Amino acid sequence: GFGLRLAERLAARGARRLWLTSRAGACDAEGVARIRALGARVEVAACDAADPAAMASLMARIDADGAPLRGVAHAAMTLKDALIENLDAHQVEAQLRPKLRGAMVLDSLTRGRDLDFFILFSSIAAQFGNPGQAAYVAANAAVEAVAAGRRAAGLPALAAAFGPIGDAGVLAQDAAARERLERRGAGVLSSAVALDALELALAGAGPQDAALAIAPMRWGALVGDLAVLRTPLYQRVDRRQTGVEAAEGSVSLAAMIAGLDQPAAVRKLTAVFRAEAAIILRQPVEEVDPARPLTELGFDSLMGVELKLSAEEKYGAVLPGLSISDGSTLTTIAARVAADLMAAHPAEGGAAA
Repeated sequence: GFGLRLAERLAARGARRLWLTSRAGACDAEGVARIRALGARVEVAACDAADPAAMASLMARIDADGAPLRGVAHAAMTLKDALIENLDAHQVEAQLRPKLRGAMVLDSLTRGRDLDFFILFSSIAAQFGNPGQAAYVAANAAVEAVAAGRRAAGLPALAAAFGPIGDAGVLAQDAAARERLERRGAGVLSSAVALDALELALAGAGPQDAALAIAPMRWGALVGDLAVLRTPLYQRVDRRQTGVEAAEGSVSLAAMIAGLDQPAAVRKLTAVFRAEAAIILRQPVEEVDPARPLTELGFDSLMGVELKLSAEEKYGAVLPGLSISDGSTLTTIAARVAADLMAAHPAEGGAAA
């Protein structure tokens, strides 16, 4: 994953003793070979960062090895996406434990050590949230607080809130998730570019710089999804739509149905939503039956949110809340949107009698 790419970068910069850990102790053999080819000795160990006893035992092994521990990078994470109404305590704990508890254990066990760096991997999602990732966002925000606490104590720490990394980690194995993020406005980083930015940040970080974001964003594409971007906190962000999103949003749903009667307007909007659903489902448009309930098409609750946000981003209309459990179809959604638009724009919709 991305943590292994960081280890490779450290070896390229002169690190000669690296300990790579994970709960299972598994590590990409080719990646480890690349690191060793750079001249570093590598030890791969099974160790749960969130287990204080296990981590203390590992640090005792490191001390006995003879090379002092000079830096820590914590990249552990677990993703279990779900809308907040569907989250249970187990799902929340599964996401908080590896990232937040692991960071707290590492912080506690290294406070008496002379470290050159203490890097915590965060996520750009912590800056403004992400539908379906409440627990993951909370874990990352809390990790940034751990970094701030260390900085306040005069200790090294930097929480790097990375945007999506396309060639390593979760997204490298999930093309559909990568495409969804790109459509939503998140620029996908390569691991090399992300690590270049991290190096610059470590070199130039001031004593109060506990966290920073490394993520190219199309803010114009996100502003329709995330109300927080319209608050004064983000007033200096360029939220104008440019490029692809501006072209896609140039025709509103209201303009599409201007002059049409109700049945024609519903047919027009159904075609629009059918095309969006096909992208989300990764199916040909002709295989998406607009008269079938969303659940029968293969939608889950997160896909319903994605359909709503995608259509709002592209066409500038606020769609009604989508509940996939009420038997909604693309046609019934189109009918509701058409009725709302024609009521709001009576001069633009409806054919003359």
